Amino acid sequence: MIRAAMIIEQICGNIFDSSTEVNDAIARDDLDLEWHECNLRAIRRRSRSGREIAILLPLGVSLRHGDILVAGDAWRVVVNLRPCAVIVVTPRNMQEMAILACELGNLHVPVQATERELIVLNDGPTMGVLRQYNATYEEQTRRFSPMRASVLTRPRLSESFAANRVSR
Repeated sequence: MIRAAMIIEQICGNIFDSSTEVNDAIARDDLDLEWHECNLRAIRRRSRSGREIAILLPLGVSLRHGDILVAGDAWRVVVNLRPCAVIVVTPRNMQEMAILACELGNLHVPVQATERELIVLNDGPTMGVLRQYNATYEEQTRRFSPMRASVLTRPRLSESFAANRVSR
């Protein structure tokens, strides 16, 4: 028996938003996604319980951790953004934050900015910039949700965004 995929065209809310009413008695079925998949407009995946999910979002809409894709009477499908290895940079002041943000922007790397941190993927050029400016950073595993403007397309070099060097 072939089951048709459930087609999702809009986000119903987010379990972490105070404006979204969440009933904890309803079963939760997670849809696990990698950071680079959250900015894709069309996605086809299976949820943890095996439900076939097809997502086709309007232009400019991105998925976030906790987004509710389907809210039924007995169950709901929620986006689970998988944690990945990242570099968490803690600039000492606003000047250093601005310089690092400009330098990382020049590298065209995806960046997540918080009030006190810049979060980036670990790769050679990024580490070179951090060392050049003697920046304070730490390797961590976190959910990576870069600013949409810093993500143009899915990474093509490798899973970790690191360039593969070939000797000639």
